[in-house]
Order: sequence, then C-alpha cells, then structure tokens
Amino acid sequence: MIDRNLTADRIITLLTTRYFTMGRAGRQQFTKNLFIQIYFTFNQSITMILSLGMLVGIFIALQAGYSAFLFGGQKQIGSLLVLLVFREIAPLATLLLIIARSVTAVAAEIASMKVGWEIAALNVLGINTYDYLWGPRIVSANISLFAMSLLFFISAAFGSWLGGNLVGYFPASQVVDSIAQALSITDIAMFILKSTVPGGIVFYIACRKASSIRTSRHEVPQATNKAVVDALIISMGFQFFISAAYYIVVGF
Repeated sequence: MIDRNLTADRIITLLTTRYFTMGRAGRQQFTKNLFIQIYFTFNQSITMILSLGMLVGIFIALQAGYSAFLFGGQKQIGSLLVLLVFREIAPLATLLLIIARSVTAVAAEIASMKVGWEIAALNVLGINTYDYLWGPRIVSANISLFAMSLLFFISAAFGSWLGGNLVGYFPASQVVDSIAQALSITDIAMFILKSTVPGGIVFYIACRKASSIRTSRHEVPQATNKAVVDALIISMGFQFFISAAYYIVVGF
C-alpha cells in the first residue's frame, strides 16, 4: 500500500477525509503521532528560528534603518519587513531548515523501517501505514512550517526594533504600526500558502523516496540524499512560482 497506492492525489484525498472516517483508536494514534512529529520538527527548532530571525531583523534595521532614521522615514522599516521577511525570507529560510533537519530524518527513518521489514510487519498486523506513518508527518510539516515562519517573522520584527534603537529612538509601537500599515490581505494569503503547502510537499517526497527502496541497507543513504535533493528543487520551484505569480498579478 505505502509503496504503490499512495500517490499525491490519493494523499490529498486522505488528508481531507481520512481523519474523520477512521475509528476512535485510529484518531487517537494519528493525533499522538502528529504531536510527536510537531515536537521534533517545530519545538526543537525554536532556538535556531529565534536566533536567525533576530539576526535578520537586526541586519535589516542596521542596513536600512540608519538612513531611514536620518531622513525621518522610520515607518519604512515595516514595509521592508513585509516585503523582504514576511513575503520571502521567513517562508524560505524555515523551509530550508525543515529540509536540512527533518526531511533527512524522516527519509532515513522510513527507509530504515522498510529495510528492517517493519512496514511489512505493520501491513501484516492490519495497521494502516497511512495513519501511522504518512499522514501525521505530512500534516505536522504543514503546521510546523507555518508556525516556524510566523515565529521567524516575529523574531525578525523584534530584531529590527533592537537594531533601530542602536541608531536612534525607535519605539516598539512604531514598528507594530508600520507593519500593520504595510500588510495586506494578499500578503497574508501568500504567506499562508508559502508557509504551509511546501511543508507537506517535502515530507511527502521524503516518505515516497524512502519507501520506494527495496531491502538493501546501502539504499538508505541514497534514498535520503534523493529525498533532500528532490525536496529542495520542487519546493524552491513552488516558492518561485508563487512569488512570480503574486508580483505579476498584484505587483510590489
């Protein structure tokens, strides 16, 4: 089942309907595995996300905030944060972090389970491998990527406030107001799209590549490497396509 039948369209169908049709025990197991995957994907990355986001915010404030402060244009910091961080850097940086940390782990884990006949054992025992392996990981990736991207942007905004105060008085309320004025509904829609869908895509690729191997252990690192490369290429293409479509239709 996990090797042949779970194509992308079937995964989408299962993601939207399966949880509500499985039994109570299945939902409990699905939810448990989901929270475990969110913990490994999101919770263990919080420190790194906060650090990177703050550094990006400070860098933007120091590069652009000094001249803005001199010319009385501190409000432009919010526009820069929305244009650079909210639209592009936050979804992209956190996606790269997930690929580097989690796609490798997921691919190696499932490939090892395949080689060790654990997946075959689950099928023999009548355990739905989608409920136990695929579903929780894909859903957790969607949730984790969104939470990571949002946290990255918040930490970048805080970093910009810190950086702005290095060159002059820059109240936090002004940062919040300038961001609120720069944000639009289309910005929020693009952010949600770019910070949810790619997470599920890269985890689907990891599961698919890992479960496609046979029974040789030397295939585990090969499958992991292919999963990372394919996830990187496809997710980068998705991000580029969404950004290009946004700027063509909506503009800057």
